[in-house]
Amino acid sequence: TSGEVILKIVNATAKAQMNEVEIKGASKISPTGKMTVLKNDKLDGVNSLSDPMAIKPMDEPIAIKGRKISLSLAPYSFSVVKIKVQ
Repeated sequence: TSGEVILKIVNATAKAQMNEVEIKGASKISPTGKMTVLKNDKLDGVNSLSDPMAIKPMDEPIAIKGRKISLSLAPYSFSVVKIKVQ
C-alpha cells in the first residue's frame, strides 16, 4: 500500500460544486492533504501551440477536520486529492 488515499473527481458543470467526503477504515489521517486541479473556463478548452499553458496542474493544500474533507470543485475541472493515512 502507498499509505495514502487518492480521490479523482470530475466537475463537468459550469458551476462550482461543494462536496464533503468522509474517510473510513484508516486509524490515522493527516490533518492536511493536497489537491491537484486541471481546469478551464470552457468545457472544450485545450492547450495549443499559441497557448500551451491554458490548462495546467495547480496544487492546493486542503485541511482535513477529523475524518471529513470539504472540497470546492471548480467548474469544468478534474481534481486529484491525496491524503496520507495509516
